[in-house]
Amino acid sequence: SEVTVYTAAVDELERPFAQVDYGQLFDDVRASIDEAHRDGSIKETIMADIGRYIEYDPDLGATLHKLRSAGKRLFLLTNSEPAYTDAVMSHLLRGEHSEYRSWKSYFDVVITSAMKPAFFMRDAPFEEVVQGPTWQLRKVRELQRGRIYMGGSQAEFERLTHVPSDRVLYVGDHIFGDVLRAKKQSAWRTLMII
Repeated sequence: SEVTVYTAAVDELERPFAQVDYGQLFDDVRASIDEAHRDGSIKETIMADIGRYIEYDPDLGATLHKLRSAGKRLFLLTNSEPAYTDAVMSHLLRGEHSEYRSWKSYFDVVITSAMKPAFFMRDAPFEEVVQGPTWQLRKVRELQRGRIYMGGSQAEFERLTHVPSDRVLYVGDHIFGDVLRAKKQSAWRTLMII
């Protein structure tokens, strides 16, 4: 998101032939994006009108189903909090396939609040998010399909899933938080979405 904001700001500031300090502009955009994530304003706005901001793709469920049918084990790893993840994934995977009771059923493991890139460098336990009137956390000894987990680490993920590093293909969209750090800290294969 910061690249989009940065390029739009550069386009706008260069129009009147103004002198632009590109380094300072980047620092300002980066700080504003961090603040918007910290205070929750971006996610609140998106969840209030999710269809406006996140395009629904009717082929997503079918694609995930094909991967699972081919014997692939799928996991979701996100820095987003459980409530936001639930809202976004409920929008994206609306239950077109009767064999999936909810969006969580598409994945063998769902990890939220992962704190990437630290996820790849630390050794931390997972906690299960138990939904009820309020969100509760429970320590775990195993990862189960259809559940939501928070935190954890790459080392703990590999230990609990019994999947060696070189058998994981990790798809990310952030060059530092996903791809670069995963590559430096592990043998995970990485694929970047641009």
